[in-house]
Amino acid sequence: MTSLILDYLRANIDIIPYKTLRPDEHDLSNEDKLTHMDHLLTHDPGLFLSKWGKYLDPSLLDYFQSMDDYEVKFHLSQLQAPVKKNVRNRRYEYLKRYLRNSEYFSDEAMQLRDPFLFDVFVRQHQPEEIQPFEEDVTLVERILGNIDRQYVDEEVKTQKIREEEQFQEEEEDSDDEESDVLETEKDREAFREEQRMELVRLLEERFIAGKDDFNYDEVDNNEAYDDLNQLDQDMQDKYFDSDE
Repeated sequence: MTSLILDYLRANIDIIPYKTLRPDEHDLSNEDKLTHMDHLLTHDPGLFLSKWGKYLDPSLLDYFQSMDDYEVKFHLSQLQAPVKKNVRNRRYEYLKRYLRNSEYFSDEAMQLRDPFLFDVFVRQHQPEEIQPFEEDVTLVERILGNIDRQYVDEEVKTQKIREEEQFQEEEEDSDDEESDVLETEKDREAFREEQRMELVRLLEERFIAGKDDFNYDEVDNNEAYDDLNQLDQDMQDKYFDSDE
C-alpha cells in the first residue's frame, strides 16, 4: 500500500502543497520532496497525515486504519468525517434517481433481502386469500418462486427462534392494551400500506449505510452523484462554522 501512496504522491506532486519547517529553506526538488514524504510515511505516519492526508485519495486512507497510534486515529477521524458524509450523500442521490420506485423495492426483492423484516412489516398483515402467483406465471417461474419462498420461510423461522431465545422473559401484554381494531377493509389497506412504507424506509436507510449486497464503489467514487445543492449548503455551513 505504501507504494500506491507514493505513486499517487508522485503523480500529483506538482499540485500537493509542500511546506518546509524553515522559512529560509530553499525550495526542494520533486524527488527530494518525495523522499521526505516517504520518510514521514514510514517513520511518523501521524505527522504525514497531518500534513498531506487531506490531499490523498480517500481509498488510500485504508492503509492507516490498522495502526494503533492515537495521533493517526485522530487525524483519520478528522479526514474521514467529511468523506463519509459525502459518500452517504452520493448513495442517497443514487437511491433517489434509480432505486426508489423501482424493482429494487418490490415486495419480492425486499422479501429476499430481508425475509424477517418483510414478514414483520408486510407478510403477516396480508389477507390469506392473496394468491402466491399470477395466472400467467410459467411453471419454471413457479418452481423458482417456491425455492425463494422456502428460503424466505427458513430465514424467518431461524430469526424467530433466535429472538425467542434472546427474549425468553418478555413481559406479557394485557389484552386490553392491544392496538385498535381495524374495522373496515379500507382501514386495513391503509394500515398495510403504512407498514410497507415503513419497511421501505428502513431498507433505504440500510442501503445508504452500505449494508446491502451492492457494488457501492460505482456510486461512492462517482462525482456524477453529487447533489450540487447539498454541496453548496455544506460549503456555506463550513464557512459560517469557521467564523464562530
